[in-house]
Amino acid sequence: MRTVTRTILLAACVLLFSRIPASAQEPGDQVVPKEPVDLKVKNTVVVNVDAEDVLTVERVQDKWLWVSTSAGDKGWVKADAVQPYDDSAPPAPDSEAPETPEEPLNPAVEHTCRLPTPKPACWPTA
Repeated sequence: MRTVTRTILLAACVLLFSRIPASAQEPGDQVVPKEPVDLKVKNTVVVNVDAEDVLTVERVQDKWLWVSTSAGDKGWVKADAVQPYDDSAPPAPDSEAPETPEEPLNPAVEHTCRLPTPKPACWPTA
């Protein structure tokens, strides 16, 4: 009988806690849109924000967040359209970034570029 009671209690706890969203936002949290999104008041678009824009959550109502931008614009956005802001994350890669070499070159060794050869384009001379 004791095992049955424990099993029922455990099942009730699992059901109860499985309904709580893992990433629920709270007032004061900072979030960023997953993709460009409109902030709205009723059916009016207040401003369009990009995925890089950091928003501050001021109020939570069901599946909606009342957020503000750094420029002071405020509006509603769906909670599933944003994700937590991680200020330690590296910036998005730049489309003009140089191509990564296959192997890093040793700065202590002088390199000579030779084309065409069976070796990589820049090969140590020493």
